[in-house]
Amino acid sequence: MLCGAIMKNTKARETDQRIVQLKITLLRTKPIVWRRIQVPASATFQDLAGIINTAMGFFSYHLYLFTVADEWVGNKEFDQGEEWISDALVHLGAVADQGIMQFSYEYDFGDSWKHKILIEKVLQADPSQKYPICIAGKNACPPEDCGGVWGFESLKEIMANKKHPEYKEMLEWLGEPYDPLAFDREQINRRLIQRY
Repeated sequence: MLCGAIMKNTKARETDQRIVQLKITLLRTKPIVWRRIQVPASATFQDLAGIINTAMGFFSYHLYLFTVADEWVGNKEFDQGEEWISDALVHLGAVADQGIMQFSYEYDFGDSWKHKILIEKVLQADPSQKYPICIAGKNACPPEDCGGVWGFESLKEIMANKKHPEYKEMLEWLGEPYDPLAFDREQINRRLIQRY
């Protein structure tokens, strides 16, 4: 059971110098949006939510929920009377140590952005490297509050045609042109450094 296992060896987790490499895939999008990141094993799932959002391109405006080994892991704002574990108590390294290699993350319950998270490997930290870091990825994250998968598909269709009747309105809402194939690892890492 996840809850019992994560409460053990708290001090060991706080001094954990390992790095966990994750592949994050945003589900139901075409083209597929994914990121490969390296995160300190000592990171809580509260930290991890912000790291995932930053790496993907979301702004952490909305509620989120992890599902790990059939248990919900969320923040205090999520408490709806259901059984869940505080994301401030769950550490990434503790989950990896239990042999859990995959879990899910949902961001923004209105748009319902569902992510598959794979633990690819656990590494020793490189002392010359700052973490977290994005080491690979592909394609642009959907804009925040675009209406979920359906709204994202509609947005891409509109932005691909400058003659579309809604193009100017959508461009004004976005604030800049949107390229669904864009991926700027350096920009993502600058944001990660600023936040963490």
